[in-house]
Amino acid sequence: MIADTSIGSSNRFIDCQIAYRFVIPAGAYVDMDSIPSLRDHRIANAYFDVEAPAHRSTDTPLYVCSKRALRKNFVFSEHFELPFRLRYHQPTGNEAIVKLSPPRLLVRCPNNTTFLSEKNCTKYIRKAPCDCLSDAKCDWVIISANELTPIEMSIPTGNPAIRSFVIFVTFAFIVVG
Repeated sequence: MIADTSIGSSNRFIDCQIAYRFVIPAGAYVDMDSIPSLRDHRIANAYFDVEAPAHRSTDTPLYVCSKRALRKNFVFSEHFELPFRLRYHQPTGNEAIVKLSPPRLLVRCPNNTTFLSEKNCTKYIRKAPCDCLSDAKCDWVIISANELTPIEMSIPTGNPAIRSFVIFVTFAFIVVG
């Protein structure tokens, strides 16, 4: 998954932080052990059971915090990639669809109370990890993105109608040798 971000403001961003909130659907996961080190980002602790199939998994929020602070900027741009994997899906005879929504962009300006008290911003304030290093929660403003559409991936699944045949053939090969 690729995140390209560019935001601007007519007022300067003064000592602000940027974070992203991904929701990884049940049909996918992020292998936290195999993520390449992100030089400019931190990833908050999130647990993914990499062995669990899609039907035993739930959507999982994942926060990624930028290490780059906005200091007296009008415009901020960055790019990063977050690798994910698809889970095993039960045989249904149809394709399974996994839908990845674009991440939510969060902005936090702890020393700029004007930004958080602006009446147009207060309805978008949400609690999220302060810095992706601890469990402490802070107020963040969710920035509306341009019209972004989710990515849909189609995953072929097995045919449950031939299960008995597959079991019989497998058992025959094991016994016969």
